Amino acid sequence: MSYCTLQDIRNILPKNVTIGDYTTPTVSSAKGNTISTSVANSFIYYATQYIDSRISQLYYCPLVKIKKVTVNLLANMLPSSTDVIVDDISGFYPGGSVYLKDDNGSENSVVASISETIVEGGNTVRNFNHLTLSSPTVKAYDAGSNGVVSLIIYPDPIPVMTARLACALMFDKIFVADQEPDISNYGKTLRNLVVIDMNAILSGQIRLYGQELCSRRFVRGQLFDAVKLAIENITIDQGKE
Repeated sequence: MSYCTLQDIRNILPKNVTIGDYTTPTVSSAKGNTISTSVANSFIYYATQYIDSRISQLYYCPLVKIKKVTVNLLANMLPSSTDVIVDDISGFYPGGSVYLKDDNGSENSVVASISETIVEGGNTVRNFNHLTLSSPTVKAYDAGSNGVVSLIIYPDPIPVMTARLACALMFDKIFVADQEPDISNYGKTLRNLVVIDMNAILSGQIRLYGQELCSRRFVRGQLFDAVKLAIENITIDQGKE
């Protein structure tokens, strides 16, 4: 299991660093991908291991996904459908995992895109109700049978921490092989951002919503003061040695 996806990493990486299955030039591509999909998945796993090892003193690991947003299904869905009409799309984003459910069944899927505009009567207007799934549904869903759509994610800021740390590890690999000096300032910056968020979690400044505490489990965590850490300030030195 992992706390982020390949798309999360692609959103962070610069455009000249790509993840894919073609590491050498092909007929359809003038340039091969910088990192293969299997290698990128390995770095996601390493980053997940690191995060689990640090927060396991406070939370049971591995962490579990939670329902962050739940909205009503406004239109019935037939089997093999990719169009979802809901009452509010503001909490959803492309690449996010969703859970579709009504009284007759449920299944998981992924948001492929969110249509911001539609055409009505020749006029382009804002659309706040339409999600497109990355793959067709297996079942049918009835809006009148308690049909709902939920966004299923790991608690913030775990996904972005994992993606940043995996990117930092990948940049170390790229620079050791191809560059002088053999360390990336961008990778150092990403790692520093992860340390800042990790310290905030360990000190109690950030609570991982929906996760079970393994210490002080019978006491409300908000009753305790935040723990002071030895490292209080982290320097983010992008572009500096």
